[in-house]
Amino acid sequence: MTQLSILVTYAKTNILDNKVEKTFFSKYLKLDKSYIENNNSWFCENENKACSQEFNRIKKLEKYDHFPKIISSTKNSYIMTYCGPTIRQLIRQKGLKQLRKELQNINLETQIENISKYLDEKLIQHYDLGTNNICFYNKKIYIIDFGCNYKSYFIKGENYKILKEIFDYLIGNKTTLNYSKRGEHKQYTMKELEPYIR
Repeated sequence: MTQLSILVTYAKTNILDNKVEKTFFSKYLKLDKSYIENNNSWFCENENKACSQEFNRIKKLEKYDHFPKIISSTKNSYIMTYCGPTIRQLIRQKGLKQLRKELQNINLETQIENISKYLDEKLIQHYDLGTNNICFYNKKIYIIDFGCNYKSYFIKGENYKILKEIFDYLIGNKTTLNYSKRGEHKQYTMKELEPYIR
């Protein structure tokens, strides 16, 4: 089976003094050609472009509640405000039953509607909404990680649909969680990826 080396980008985060530093790195990864041809909507050119794209998305949203705010930045990193532990972390720490009680004591539907409205206003589709990228801090829901570099369509209302599905499960309105649909991803052609393959 033919393998190719393609440039991929990843990020590391560090939390210090209620601030979060996110740094981007790029490296060549050997993958099967058939995998690249069929699962390539997430590749990114380099760490600087990946950082710039996520930075720009957050800058569009930082004036609203429910999103981090940028403190400082470099070409391949930035520092932002801390938005608390993720839902996934809270489930591990407290258990779903305790988290459910806390979520039932906030204006959850209003927060979900506002988050979705702000994302739609800025034409931002979050393609990795899940318990690992939703935070809960001081009775407020926050959305983090806007770094997914999918080549994709924006679908109005899709963010709301996914958030509603997740929180309906978390507060006990649904017994199962199924939010695998995250917008319509477009595949890059191999010609488009040529500059990043060696």
